[in-house]
Amino acid sequence: MNNLKAVENFAKSGFESGKLIDMDISFPSFAVTRADHRKSIEDLLSERVNLSLMMDKYKTESITGAIDINDLIKAQENKAKGTETVSDKGLNAFSEKLLPTLLNKDSDLNFQEINKTSFIQVCAEKMKMNLWNISQMGTFEAPYGEKTSTFQVEKDKFAASLILIKEKMPQLYKQVQLDMKDFPDDYVAKDLKELETKPNLAVINHIMANDKSFAERAFPREVKELNANNKNKLNFN
Repeated sequence: MNNLKAVENFAKSGFESGKLIDMDISFPSFAVTRADHRKSIEDLLSERVNLSLMMDKYKTESITGAIDINDLIKAQENKAKGTETVSDKGLNAFSEKLLPTLLNKDSDLNFQEINKTSFIQVCAEKMKMNLWNISQMGTFEAPYGEKTSTFQVEKDKFAASLILIKEKMPQLYKQVQLDMKDFPDDYVAKDLKELETKPNLAVINHIMANDKSFAERAFPREVKELNANNKNKLNFN
């Protein structure tokens, strides 16, 4: 979604005040960069503003008629191109002069909640994409010899990520569990769940590479075995 300047400026004020903080994180099967999170924050703000507009929370219908954020973005684009209509002028006056004040007063745009929700959302989206990729590997690549090992490695990484997020990000874990429950490839979802509940050494090796301290606490016997096996240079990657 292209963002409205009023929303972009609102987000910018949040970052400049320190109330919005773009974060990054890395797990065995995916990573979220600060740029990923910043985009997720701006997209979530846009979604919330759009919902408020559609529900007439800002009482705009008496001024502009029924509008959504796309109407405001289109008017903004037309102004930039020099093709602004009379209707566009009214919409631009609203988004440039009135909307910034309305955003500051909107209780649904709490920066702390936006920061947390957007981070969970972008992580969940990354894991859902990863889940689909693993499913496609299983469907199309598994029969072709060497690529079968890639399929297993990706499953191991996903299971390792599940174990780590259950410990570090319980809300994300709950969302991923819902996504897996609704996932159409039941075989892959069940296989991943089994790897999570009964992790093999490859799964634990990925956990140890990501968070050695947690791995040592959660799987002391297996970590000891992995450390001993390092002399034999076992490759789980």
